[in-house]
Amino acid sequence: LLMWPLGLLLLNLAYHGASKQPNAAQQVGTDSEYLLETFLDQVAVGVAIIHTQSGRFVRVNGKYESLIGISNEEIRSKTWQEVTHPDDVGSNADKLQLLCEGQLSEFELEKRLIRGDGTTIWVNLKVSPTRHQGEIADHHIAIVEDITERRQAALKLAESEHRFRTLVENAPEAIIVLDVDQLRFVDFNENALRLFAASREEMANLGPIQLSPEFQPDGRSSSVAAQELFGSALAGETAVFEWTHCDLQGIEFICELHLVRLPATGRSLVQVSLTDISQRKQEEAKLRQQQAELAHVSRLSIMGEMVAQIAHEINQPLFAITNYAHTCSRVLSDKNLDLPEIVTWCGDIERESTRAAEIIRRLRGFMRKSDQPRTPTDMNTVVQETIGLLTPDARHHDVTLRMKLADEPVMILGEFIDMQQVLVNLIRNAYESFADSEVEHRLVTVTTATCGQSVEVAVFDNGPGFSDSDVHKIFDTFYSTKYAGLGMGLAISRTLTEAHGGSLTACNGEDSRGAILRISLPRIAAASQEIVEHSHV
Repeated sequence: LLMWPLGLLLLNLAYHGASKQPNAAQQVGTDSEYLLETFLDQVAVGVAIIHTQSGRFVRVNGKYESLIGISNEEIRSKTWQEVTHPDDVGSNADKLQLLCEGQLSEFELEKRLIRGDGTTIWVNLKVSPTRHQGEIADHHIAIVEDITERRQAALKLAESEHRFRTLVENAPEAIIVLDVDQLRFVDFNENALRLFAASREEMANLGPIQLSPEFQPDGRSSSVAAQELFGSALAGETAVFEWTHCDLQGIEFICELHLVRLPATGRSLVQVSLTDISQRKQEEAKLRQQQAELAHVSRLSIMGEMVAQIAHEINQPLFAITNYAHTCSRVLSDKNLDLPEIVTWCGDIERESTRAAEIIRRLRGFMRKSDQPRTPTDMNTVVQETIGLLTPDARHHDVTLRMKLADEPVMILGEFIDMQQVLVNLIRNAYESFADSEVEHRLVTVTTATCGQSVEVAVFDNGPGFSDSDVHKIFDTFYSTKYAGLGMGLAISRTLTEAHGGSLTACNGEDSRGAILRISLPRIAAASQEIVEHSHV
């Protein structure tokens, strides 16, 4: 292309050099034609001389022949319109008209040429007129360069960029591209604008420091911590962390951030993916609070059961004292012994022991759960919500917690919280059974099923199971297989189950692998009563 000016000079010389001196015309024409042929054969682009009025080709070089796939002789019988794609003829003709009218000294455009085999190629076309004594002559020179591959590459790049932009815009998280050196956002998707409640103009003038509080919740300076994290990302590390942001209204929220370095020439770019986890954090806090409340209720239940047991034990000696006092009074009376003081004392002993027994009876009545009206309860729902409460605890114990529920509601007539307390106790016992176990994959499974007129809820684990001596004692009050256990949890669980007309049993799994605790409760028909929804999560 750099030889284009020289080529135009040689072409004009070849066609018009002979007019200067008649005697030298033949020699000049021969030399010019030789130079022209040499030039045309050496250039790396296609060159054609075309008659402007008719549009017919006068001369093409070898490169033009190979581009168009038509021989020099054959192409002279064609016009430039015939080898141009129909959709591009109009723009080419308009430019050529302006060139002939002198409004353009030359022009350049991209168009499609039709090859001899019918295929199409894209070329970059440059057109200049030939001149004679300063006037535009009857011919023009067309220089074409094949840009098919370049154009296809550009189209592929544009398609790739479009796919990337579509992917970014439709990503569920907010995505931002940050220039670390300038600490400014250079690109962002719509989710990022919504997250920070900002317009595109506002976002383009902001950086991470303007959208962060001065200090993070752990006391670190936001600016200092951000520079450290960006440095790690630029070093090739994929940083994942939690960060407190604030939008343009000053409202703070917590995000999970992923930082990845982007390839760029002369710039330090980092892609930041942000997911708002504020709601998740709130739900986790609620779960922790409910776990604490449930643990408190469990402790109160244990204390109540202990008081009931103690009261039951104290009642027996009090009954004996009352009988002894009453017997003493009758013996003194039968033998007509004149011991009024002793008779009075025996009466006092009998009266006070009876009063103590009444106090104990009232205490037991207070600690015993009052008869609350029970409602139809779906044990599938009880299991689902209980597992929702205990999933964080499962991660703490490195246990996989699974459930396999019946396809249809399994209804009982009972109290939701009582059943949830029983399940919490059984599942947490399963967690703690792995404490001294060498099982690599710890698994606890909760299932529900119907068996005739009963509903069965089972808790399976693949831990060490029960020893032969433990399996018959685990429901005894104050008996525990755990070093620091009180021995009240399973006893209370069995009491609550039996209060619902059911049973709680324990056994080892097949081949003595793991433990199975099975709750069996009377089943009611779901269609016979209105199902009452319970939600505690």
